[in-house]
Amino acid sequence: GWDREKMGAYARSLPPVYAAANGRYLAIGGPGRGVEWVAGPAYFRDRSLVLARFDSPEAVQRFWWGEGYREAMKNRYAAGAFTVVTLTGTPDDPAAKAGPEAGFLYEAMAVTDEAAHAAYVAARTKLLAAHGGRPLAVADAYVALEGDPVYDRVWLAYFPTRAQRDAFLAAPEAAELSRLRERAGLAFVARADGAGAPSPAVTN
Repeated sequence: GWDREKMGAYARSLPPVYAAANGRYLAIGGPGRGVEWVAGPAYFRDRSLVLARFDSPEAVQRFWWGEGYREAMKNRYAAGAFTVVTLTGTPDDPAAKAGPEAGFLYEAMAVTDEAAHAAYVAARTKLLAAHGGRPLAVADAYVALEGDPVYDRVWLAYFPTRAQRDAFLAAPEAAELSRLRERAGLAFVARADGAGAPSPAVTN
């Protein structure tokens, strides 16, 4: 469970830390609050998700290891379990100006069959393009900062609107895409609504 009092104090301490690093939320929330887990084990379905954008991988490191965030982290000590990873954005940076109308898909997978994963990625790429979506991060590469991820691939996609994202998920081809994903490994998939704020909102 989460310690709501600690998490509230943590969230309230973040806006100036993000602002100092020129970072902002792309999406933030949990089930019923802008985030829905659409695939993965039941025990994962109550988790919150935060997607944040910084100007460069180096900016992420300065934020993460900076005095401001180190101090803010004290507010969430023993408040819950966290997994934090960094992804390198694509050169075209499609979500640089993403607003609250944007939609996102987050996927983390523990791959057990590389050939099946390659077939899944090919089908996913085709369906993504058909619905106006674009990869937001380079390939599946990530760097773990905190926690013990049970997965080895992370994928993030951006849609200019939530409707486009939901059409991707509801497309007739999505059923076959799900079957390919299940053959490839264990996946955790969430859809998230755009936050659109220039700096993090205070949440608890």
